[in-house]
Amino acid sequence: MPAFPLLLAPCSLAQAQQPQKVFRIGYLSSRDPATESARSEAIRLALRVVGYVEGQNVAIVYRYGDSQRTKENAAELVGLKLDLIVVAAGYGVIQVVKDATKTIPIVLVGEGLDPSKAVSLKALPVREAISPASQTFLERLEENALSG
Repeated sequence: MPAFPLLLAPCSLAQAQQPQKVFRIGYLSSRDPATESARSEAIRLALRVVGYVEGQNVAIVYRYGDSQRTKENAAELVGLKLDLIVVAAGYGVIQVVKDATKTIPIVLVGEGLDPSKAVSLKALPVREAISPASQTFLERLEENALSG
């Protein structure tokens, strides 16, 4: 009989130590990293505000480059099976990313962008295609963006 509780203890311990999902975000900009550093830092800060810390429960894959590398960078990010792609660029780059994926949500960041002329998170019909954990992640980001 004493062996029975010992068998249960490792199972409970293993369940308690299950790793937390790490959300994977792609960040695509048509600018160079030095020029884009303030905006990417602001995004990391906004994520921290809602509980997502790079290196802990969120991983961000950055791709920078001029317009000649846009299709290549977008295809590379889509191939990584990310939970979300942040596009920090103009309408042309947004369209390239939109054409590259029909399943990964896309978020626009940038001054003077009109989402009605491009693509927005709510405009993509992908809600049913993503996991419940990713859905919760996106909802928390949206709530923070709308309330901020």
